[in-house]
Amino acid sequence: MFLEILTRTIPQRAALLARCQESLAMLRDTDWTQRVIVDAECRGVAWANRNYRTIEAAGEWVWLLDDDDLCSHADMVGLLRRFVTAEKPEAVIMRSYHGRWGMLPPAEFWGQRPVLGKIGPSCLAVRGDVWNQYRDAWPEAYAGDFWFVNALWAGGVRFGWLPIVAAYQPVQNFGAVQDAR
Repeated sequence: MFLEILTRTIPQRAALLARCQESLAMLRDTDWTQRVIVDAECRGVAWANRNYRTIEAAGEWVWLLDDDDLCSHADMVGLLRRFVTAEKPEAVIMRSYHGRWGMLPPAEFWGQRPVLGKIGPSCLAVRGDVWNQYRDAWPEAYAGDFWFVNALWAGGVRFGWLPIVAAYQPVQNFGAVQDAR
């Protein structure tokens, strides 16, 4: 399988997860799967980040798409496949529209070292073997996605920059428990 999509959620966010899954259903390429990581006890971001450490990649590539994010490009899988075949990166940064933060990463940071608050999890796809090598870099802290990306960068992982808007976050709820509709 080419792409494994990891999505973390809690039971109270069922409507958000359903909306996320509906957005993935529009993908043209079918060589992907979504693994949903459910925190039934609602232990929060630290638990979710700690849990990422235990997940071994099942796909050639791993893409992080939280339950409150939507896939916004129907050809995202095909574009990613063609890009990684041609460019040979180990990690790929794409664009994502994240509510009040606007486009991530912003234009002034595109192609540059990751900056805290200027990148979101849905901006990142990682080759499966690289995910497995670096998955212990997930900290038990908010913004763990940034620290994970930063560890990849500091480790010399080859980044590629795919200029598509792969994800969109219509509801900004900061991991809140409520079920946004």
